[in-house]
Amino acid sequence: MIGDRRIQVDESTTMKRFLLPLLLLATSSGWAVSIYSSGDFKDPSPSTDTSHRWTGGFDLSAAQVLAESFTLSSAATLNGVNLWTYDSNDGSAGTLTQVGYAIYAGGTQPGGTPVDSGFGTITSSDILAGHRIGDFVGSDGHLHEGLQTIATSFNLVRPISLSAGTTYWLAVSALTNPFGVNNWAAWADANTTGGTFLARIGDAWSTVAGDRAFVLQGSLAGAAVPEASATLPLLGLGFAALILFGQRIEKPRFSGGAKQQ
Repeated sequence: MIGDRRIQVDESTTMKRFLLPLLLLATSSGWAVSIYSSGDFKDPSPSTDTSHRWTGGFDLSAAQVLAESFTLSSAATLNGVNLWTYDSNDGSAGTLTQVGYAIYAGGTQPGGTPVDSGFGTITSSDILAGHRIGDFVGSDGHLHEGLQTIATSFNLVRPISLSAGTTYWLAVSALTNPFGVNNWAAWADANTTGGTFLARIGDAWSTVAGDRAFVLQGSLAGAAVPEASATLPLLGLGFAALILFGQRIEKPRFSGGAKQQ
């Protein structure tokens, strides 16, 4: 039995030593990494502000536009965005169905011609289990419906090159399912401060208290983008190693000539 445990530990250690270089190579080769984070999202609470919302609809031209500022510590290329929203616990999820985005540079608010803009390709929009609050009595003395948290990821139309030290603005418009029950999405609060959150009302921007939670995905400047001919063999080798490792640990072991049950 002790011998069997030693074999399992040795195999596990060998596999970690084999896979770690692949992971390090993937990271250094320019695969998508977090280039900016506004901080983790806050779970909803009775004090959560949901006054500025994305709602159901079919045309983004009339959708609410919200913006948050950010600054990069290193030059990078932006490829995608992860963000979190709150929705009411009404039996239908206010997942995002369409997303429009624009990146602006400089100023105290978004303005002028954006660095780039487009309609994002949503890759996921799902309810997060365990990050909700049930019905509650608000500070106004009225009963309010509980809130749940939804995580959404979307890719940009094209990569965007961003500089270090520049104040940028991520402006987002979005829609939820128009046929849902009270379907809306409020950008979730971040647990840190440092940015500025704005809501566009008409043609003007209005400052809203707090910061909103989002992560920017991309690659750091100077990181080489891997070619398919180089990355595919690495992925295949890693998967093959995992399969072989699984087969090894599932083989029956014998001790003292007797098969262990």
